Amino acid sequence: MKKILNLVVFTILIQSQLLAQDAGVSEIITPKTVAYCHKSTVDFTFVVTNFGTTSIVGLPYFVIVSPVNTGGAPFTSSGIIPMSLAGTSDTITLPNMDISLTDNYLFTAYTLLSGDINPNNDILLAQPSSSHPKDSVISSNLYCNGDSSGAINIIMSNGFASYNYNWSNSALGSNLTNLPAGMYSYIVTDSTGCIVMDSVFLTEPALLSASAFDNGNGAATVTVSGGTSPYTYLWDNGDTTATVSGLTNGTHIVTITDFYNCMDTVSVNIVITSIETTYMSSSIQIYPNPIKDRFAILMNDPTNSSIELGIFSLRGELVFYSEFVVEPFSDVITVDGLNLPAGAYLVQFVNNNNVYSEKLLVR
Repeated sequence: MKKILNLVVFTILIQSQLLAQDAGVSEIITPKTVAYCHKSTVDFTFVVTNFGTTSIVGLPYFVIVSPVNTGGAPFTSSGIIPMSLAGTSDTITLPNMDISLTDNYLFTAYTLLSGDINPNNDILLAQPSSSHPKDSVISSNLYCNGDSSGAINIIMSNGFASYNYNWSNSALGSNLTNLPAGMYSYIVTDSTGCIVMDSVFLTEPALLSASAFDNGNGAATVTVSGGTSPYTYLWDNGDTTATVSGLTNGTHIVTITDFYNCMDTVSVNIVITSIETTYMSSSIQIYPNPIKDRFAILMNDPTNSSIELGIFSLRGELVFYSEFVVEPFSDVITVDGLNLPAGAYLVQFVNNNNVYSEKLLVR
């Protein structure tokens, strides 16, 4: 009898037990996905969680902080969490991450776990908006010396509203008016805490100042300094030029107005004096005329007597006085060393109780 043997084949599958290991970045605490203040460095804080059911020993993590627009070199860091128990989290803070470029930054934190059963949560990204506030200033200097017509307006950009303004004069807001001359400093803070500091100096024109002078024969001239040219003039007789004529004896007023309507008013006393006599032209003569610093007096009818000589400005001020004794047959008297400013003067002679006058021009 033939015996049949049945061959039974058993397949044994030896399978390694997979550890339920799963870890990743569960949260980026700061910078969050909202605006932050751009500074040279920032502290980057994130959370790594063991989502698995067994402990993890030596979990590596990595950080990259990359500028988005400028293509600058990223700031990188790495480390190892020694022990991460099942279902627990570790908070990691890396201080002084370099964000020195003026840019927005992408903050990346991730883990590398061999045999991670869910790699989808290994990486977490945050790309908050970065605040780079800038200020521009529109200012107006003062129109008139000593007034309060200055103004400053600050325009902010690249930051996040609202803005808080802190001025050196305790003012509030971005637009200041009615300011006197001087230095104004300010600090502007946006909603992320970023600040901008600057200052503005407001200037004022020199004080508008005028003087008026009697030119003689009813004429006068006003001179002006300070303020902002061009100037306009208004005399009390209606004339509108710097030099006027035809004024009467007495006090006359002129008002000067500059480009910004700053004003000054001055007066001048007009004295009209006759300076020609018939006797003067026949008996006493001055030569040369005009002069520089000396002149001679020619006596056409000399007598043994004294002469008082006075020289007056056209405003009636005595600028020179002397007495001379005329000897018989000496018909010339010399006057020198006058050193008078250029202009017109009145020379007055007193001889034997007679008064004679002559106009003298100094070059």
